Amino acid sequence: MKKIITIVPIVFFMLTLFVSCGTGGLDGTYVAKNDAAKQSMYTKFIFKGGRVKVVMGAMGIEMPGGYEYGFSREGDKVKIEMSVGGISMGGIDLNYNEKTDELRLLFGGEVGTALNEYAPTWGKEGTFDPNNPYPEKQKPTVNTLGGKDTSSYSDNKENKDSNKPITGTFEYSGGDIAQNKVDDYETDFVFSTKYFNNSASEYNHDLAIMSLQLAMAAFGLHSETYGNNKANNVKKLLSDMDLKNIEPKGYNTPPEENTIAVTFARKSIENDYELLVIAVRGGEYKKEWGGNFNVGNGDVHKGFEIAKEKIINDYFDEYIRTHINEFSGKKVKLWITGYSRGAAVANLLAVDFVDEANFDNSYDIHLSTGQILSFSLERKDIYAYCFATPNNSKKAKPNDDNYNNIISVISPFDPVPRFPFQSWNFYKYGTCKFLPNPNSTTYDYKALEQKMLTELNGLNSKGSSKKNSFNESGYFIDDFHFHQGNTGTHDCGKNIYDVGRHPKTQKNMVQYLDNMVNSTLRAVFGKQEDYAKNKQADAINGAMEENKDNSGDVKGFMGALTGALKSGGMERLATPNNNDDIATLGPSKNHLEKLRLGDDNVCHIEESERTPALYRFDEGWSILGRAYDDKTKEIQEKEGITKKEARKKAVLEAAEEARKNSYAVTSGHYPELYLAWLKSLPSDWTKRY
Repeated sequence: MKKIITIVPIVFFMLTLFVSCGTGGLDGTYVAKNDAAKQSMYTKFIFKGGRVKVVMGAMGIEMPGGYEYGFSREGDKVKIEMSVGGISMGGIDLNYNEKTDELRLLFGGEVGTALNEYAPTWGKEGTFDPNNPYPEKQKPTVNTLGGKDTSSYSDNKENKDSNKPITGTFEYSGGDIAQNKVDDYETDFVFSTKYFNNSASEYNHDLAIMSLQLAMAAFGLHSETYGNNKANNVKKLLSDMDLKNIEPKGYNTPPEENTIAVTFARKSIENDYELLVIAVRGGEYKKEWGGNFNVGNGDVHKGFEIAKEKIINDYFDEYIRTHINEFSGKKVKLWITGYSRGAAVANLLAVDFVDEANFDNSYDIHLSTGQILSFSLERKDIYAYCFATPNNSKKAKPNDDNYNNIISVISPFDPVPRFPFQSWNFYKYGTCKFLPNPNSTTYDYKALEQKMLTELNGLNSKGSSKKNSFNESGYFIDDFHFHQGNTGTHDCGKNIYDVGRHPKTQKNMVQYLDNMVNSTLRAVFGKQEDYAKNKQADAINGAMEENKDNSGDVKGFMGALTGALKSGGMERLATPNNNDDIATLGPSKNHLEKLRLGDDNVCHIEESERTPALYRFDEGWSILGRAYDDKTKEIQEKEGITKKEARKKAVLEAAEEARKNSYAVTSGHYPELYLAWLKSLPSDWTKRY
């Protein structure tokens, strides 16, 4: 740090340089209160627990960074043991006036007594009206980092009058994955910095739509291999939005289990704020599907935590250090978004930033020199929009007001946000906004769905040369149906099989997902500790193998399911026991064999074994071809042929129905459906539906 000459004795400078304080009523921010403090060294003290950060300045100009120390307190005396680089610098006493919330630097001896009247005094922020203690518009003309002059990164030609909406188009990787229509598509966007005028805890519908579109662009281009061009679409989108210093990171490396990619950008906006953008990749990530099932046995999803740490410790740190002159000492509005896996990681990222902002309304970058560079960051200025967010932490609580600026938009038709299971006590941070549900009785779901389908059919940009990415012709969700089996024709009766296509017993896909998660999948994966120890490795390998050549979709979930079945999941289904974490399926007998009727058309499940969990289990396996027995009997009666002949025909029809069901479940996770829903809903939908 350069030497700073002040108009008061140099001893004041040397003493204030190393002062630190701590707990016991001291927590808070203290700023210069008298002329002696202002003229000698503009210093801000930020106390939290047993530590304090000291930010220095001169002549009213705050210097970036600061130093942290510990302290001890006895009564109104605060004892500081100072050291720099491990070398002790002696000690000093401060006087703390709890009534006035003041700190005063005191000296001993006769000279000290005479000086105490003029000693620098700091008061707790908010308890008095200081004379402009935070000159936020002023900053050093040159800032150095590791000997490098970073002032050249400043963009003085930026247009800050950006409340005027910016419109355009962008490309994204999407399409009907189930029918192999994955490609790069194009749709419209509207962006304005007015989206950030209100507090982040207030849901902003326009910002939600723009956030989802940015998250979709962050997938990267399907047509490009991993390299410099993979993220060209998100770079172009951010450039068209008038963002600066756009830097994708992690796109050059082919995805593996715990890799992650992210794009950063910034822009000077109104009221002297810097807008800092973080878009986390949530598609086109192939083998990263393995990381989605790296749950571990701790309180936070291990795979998502690894990805979050990679972003915060490597990519974000590198970006901020490169552009430190644009952020140090500034007020920052932070915009974070992600979809699916990217949403889970973005959700955890936002938590880290909120926790840091709650500490002292700033974010610190610790340099190897010991200096701390900071920018102002408040929770109200952290805008996090996550979509199709998987659960990621046992520490998260539903609708926690401490993180009400973190918003997750969830479709009830989407299987991805249901994992890891809530029965494992996993959830996601912040507030969840659920898209319309067909089971609601408070609104006309079918009318809302039709508006959504209109948006879906017109999703592509007008005049675009790209074919439509996804439309009503591939909308299989309404085609989903349970299969009825041989209801009423055998001893098992409809107690077990009363889940069929008959209008009086039909259930929709939301009910199916609830049942499948609550029974079949939980039975396959078991308890968290059992999964982590015995099934996780195979689930990870299965997900990675399924998606090694794919763009990263729900097929990874089927790969993980297959892996879990290989490592004991099938045995759990066949021979459950009374120590399960779900209601027991019955005595330890082979239910998979007995669920199928034999040629004698007699049910082989005893009355004592027919538990509610068994019925849910039967529903859960509907997607895997439960229609077979149902179709066999239907064809046999209709065509008057033998059961053996009917079975041959039933295989094809049952397989087709199972295929359509798999399309429905897969499409529930498509980002185009999320986007069409958001575009079709009114801005106040979170209060109405």
